Amino acid sequence: MLKIVALALVSTVVVLGQTFPHTDHSEHHHGTSICAFIGNADCSIFAPHTVCGTDGKTYNSKCDFSKAHCISADLHVVHNGTCDPTIDKVPNVHGNELVHQFFCANLQHSKCGTDFEIVCGTDLVTYDNLCLFEKARCSNVKLNVYTYQACPT
Repeated sequence: MLKIVALALVSTVVVLGQTFPHTDHSEHHHGTSICAFIGNADCSIFAPHTVCGTDGKTYNSKCDFSKAHCISADLHVVHNGTCDPTIDKVPNVHGNELVHQFFCANLQHSKCGTDFEIVCGTDLVTYDNLCLFEKARCSNVKLNVYTYQACPT
């Protein structure tokens, strides 16, 4: 019940001067919080960095690729650069990996709010809010939510 209540709560993550809804990432293959950020991101502000997807499309940036991957979990990276129709579309990098890298690169330069939405990580560290938890998760991809309260001492 506590997890359902916690999922219903909305905290905010301030990223690149914008506020994005933030929810528990453990319920989705690459994180609802990550896709909430990416879905609201203005990809035009990111430097061009072409990526060839397994769908044969060339994406102008990691942001554009990430948006597409959030819609289609089966989309992965063949290589950096423009797609070549004569080359097989064999995945080189799992889409989740690129999405996570893009999200973390932006989150690491952002300030977390001062809201309290206590999260205990599987590392048994108590985080004041989900933003701080997500920042820690960027350094430790195996980190998950243990409980939505202070960790046991």
